[in-house]
Amino acid sequence: MKEVGEAIRDANFLTANSVVALGIATFGVVAYREDLREAIGNDKVYRTPKETNSNGNETCLDPNHTHFLLVDDGTPQQFGKEILFRAGIEKAVSNLRTSGKEAMVPVVLLVVEGGPNTIKTVKEAVDNDIPTVLIKGSGKAADVLVLACECAGKEKAEK
Repeated sequence: MKEVGEAIRDANFLTANSVVALGIATFGVVAYREDLREAIGNDKVYRTPKETNSNGNETCLDPNHTHFLLVDDGTPQQFGKEILFRAGIEKAVSNLRTSGKEAMVPVVLLVVEGGPNTIKTVKEAVDNDIPTVLIKGSGKAADVLVLACECAGKEKAEK
C-alpha cells in the first residue's frame, strides 16, 4: 500500500490530472482510530499521524492515498475484514464503462510483499477476473505466489 500511495503522490505532483488512490481498510485496525472518529464526528480534517504505532494489530493510514473506505464490523484489531468488500468494489469498478461502451475502467491488483490476507485478496481478485501483478523478489506472500506460479507449469516441483 505504501508503494502505491507514494507512486500516486508522485504522479499527482508531476501532472495536472489528479490520480485517485482509494485505500480500503478495516476500521478496527486503524491506529489512532478514536482520533479519526472524533475528527469525523466534529466535521474536522483528520491528519494521519507520521509516527508508526508499535501495536502489531494496528496500522496507520497511508497519508499518500487520496481517499479511504473504512470497513467496520465492530471487530477490533483483526486484519482482513475488508477483503470480500474490496473484491466486490474492484469487480464493480472493473465493469464500469467510461464515455464509450467499449472503454472500461482499469483495475489491477499489484502484490508487493504481503501476508496471509494478501493470498486471500489475490484469490478473490483472480476469481473476479481482476488482472494481478506479482512483484517477484519483493518478499513474503508475493514471492510465495510467484513460486507457486512457476512450479505450476513444471512436471515436478523442485525443492
